[in-house]
Amino acid sequence: MAFCSNCGAPIPEGQSRFCPTCGAAQTQPAASPVVNQKTRRGSAPVFVQAPAGLSKSEFYKSYSPGAKKCVGAGILGYICAGITAAIAVSGIVETIGITALLDAGVTLTLSLLIHLLKSRVAATLLLVYAVVSIVIMLVTTGQFSGWLIALAAIWGMNGAFAANKEWRMYQLSNRNADAAGTGAPTAL
Repeated sequence: MAFCSNCGAPIPEGQSRFCPTCGAAQTQPAASPVVNQKTRRGSAPVFVQAPAGLSKSEFYKSYSPGAKKCVGAGILGYICAGITAAIAVSGIVETIGITALLDAGVTLTLSLLIHLLKSRVAATLLLVYAVVSIVIMLVTTGQFSGWLIALAAIWGMNGAFAANKEWRMYQLSNRNADAAGTGAPTAL
């Protein structure tokens, strides 16, 4: 059986020029359902095509732009945690004591959760933690520091929320394609 290259709906054998579901012209029907997923990058929509039946980790690894943002945010968080730990251990800055290791540990843990799990909660907690740290540093030392952690958190929030939305849309599209193949009603 052939499937629409635009919406993934099955195309009956006699109708190979246009999709009966979405009306898209078919130059070459796909051999398996392909899910078109609309995400936004800037103001122009980006379409990500993913084959049906992927696990969440496979989808994130190969087809999710939001997951790639989470990786970048995680790496930036690791760098911030490493710099903080190095400064705390070396004693280069007198106002930063050994308690900065706790700061590095919190940043590292939340960055790992953003990177590996695409966690929206971890990204939100990292942002709150970064803002509180920035305020404390401004009040106690008069220096504006910790903004890279806030940047990593914002990047992580953007990626984590986008990745989870992309996964939900992918699952919904797969359910709709399965229902279209069985004749069952589809949920929109």
